[in-house]
Amino acid sequence: MCMAQADPVASTAIRATIRGFWRIKPLASTVCELSYVVQVALGGSIPKELLALRKKQTLSVVLKIQDKYERNGKLVDAEMRAAFPSPPCIAQLDSSQRLIVERCRVLEGEEGGEWEPLLSPNPFVTMHIKHAPPAKGERQIAVGKATATIDCSAHEAMSWWYAFMSRKNWNTSLEGGDPALLVAKQATRHDIVVATIKKLPFPLHNREFVNRCVCVQADTLRDTLGDFFITSVPVDGGIDYGMNPRSVRGVSISILQFTSSSDSQCTVSYTQKLDAGGQIPTWLVNLKIPEALSGCVNLRDEFQRDYEIDRVERDQLARVISDEPQTLTPEEEALVNKIQVKLGMLKDSNFDSLESPDHLVNMKKLFVDGSSSGVGRASAIIDASVFDCAAWEMSQMMRERVRNHGSLERSLTKINDHHAVFHAAYDFAIPGFMPREFLQSLVWRLQGDQLTAVYDSVDRADFAPSPLYVRGTSMSHILYEKLQVRTRERRASELLTMIASR
Repeated sequence: MCMAQADPVASTAIRATIRGFWRIKPLASTVCELSYVVQVALGGSIPKELLALRKKQTLSVVLKIQDKYERNGKLVDAEMRAAFPSPPCIAQLDSSQRLIVERCRVLEGEEGGEWEPLLSPNPFVTMHIKHAPPAKGERQIAVGKATATIDCSAHEAMSWWYAFMSRKNWNTSLEGGDPALLVAKQATRHDIVVATIKKLPFPLHNREFVNRCVCVQADTLRDTLGDFFITSVPVDGGIDYGMNPRSVRGVSISILQFTSSSDSQCTVSYTQKLDAGGQIPTWLVNLKIPEALSGCVNLRDEFQRDYEIDRVERDQLARVISDEPQTLTPEEEALVNKIQVKLGMLKDSNFDSLESPDHLVNMKKLFVDGSSSGVGRASAIIDASVFDCAAWEMSQMMRERVRNHGSLERSLTKINDHHAVFHAAYDFAIPGFMPREFLQSLVWRLQGDQLTAVYDSVDRADFAPSPLYVRGTSMSHILYEKLQVRTRERRASELLTMIASR
């Protein structure tokens, strides 16, 4: 028999009631959405403030569960992308969804203005802008476009972008100081309404954007410029942010196209027409367009495999250098010989020592009397083969160099396996000096254990000098020589020979 002793205080207590339900919706294999709805009646006369406090305490059980199972946000986002279902084809859309897609697809060809290059914060993402000429009294409207190559499949890139409430996007929004970001309505997994408030500098008011976003899979017979599309158009109606946003409603319409290049790479093109509302000066519109297009930069950074792709490119070139015989034309032979005579045979005694930032690298300089030209020389022992070292130098378009070398323009036109034309432009940030561009032939020649690579300025009809730059000239001679490293057995043999000769 179970005996219980009644608390005298309990006999005088007022009965309270509580009822509710839990909804647990799977989103991925180890990710779910938890909703807890509860109704509490404490009975008697309870102040609203105390009732609100009690409700908050009751709902805190969800916070405890979230804290208990919280994992790395990047891993969770990846699981959500993997579980994101492929969107419907255009033929499967209803009339309102199809209207949104068609409205966005004509955006890029909209009349008004010419595409102008826009300074991009990332050298791998190209950006352009054009201004739709406003009628008298209308606001300034701009159309921006960004394109980039992404190191993942088109489906994964599309899933990443469409995850508006992913932990990555949420953290980015918080770090940017945006007051709000939320999914206000979800008709299906591929048809949602997103509301966001973007922070603008004082004294301008923040801008609010409310857009309906439809994700769709391309028609294989009709669409040749994309495998997936994300379209976005503005919608009317107020949003409950739980606060007074004190913002101006802006209007944005956009389309993203994701085109597969391979199973692990795709191209993304993002075009957006932006009417920020109110009176915003043109210079601020130009400043904010790269920020509005920065999703392409974030997407590219999220999946970049620069080191891996650079390594594959260098390995392929190293194999060509080491394994494939090369036959130089008389003109190429003459070019290598000319640079070798001019630079490769300069006497070391003619050079003056130059302070080097690394004690393992020997640097020297030589100035030609009465001339503004000079010669620099550096030498070092490299912990790599001749072929790997040469491949690194001649891979002028590898991502590491494009990212870190600060060139305004950069291109490499392949003539054959041992000859290319290299074009680059640099801003040396010297007041009063225009940026300089260089156009050079790059030729390499392998003879025994020595590999010679030369650069020499060249004129070509397909590379006319740009009015934006001053055309400079430069020549380089690079000699890679394999060191004859003596093994222990060889050193012992040499020692015995030396002893015997005595």
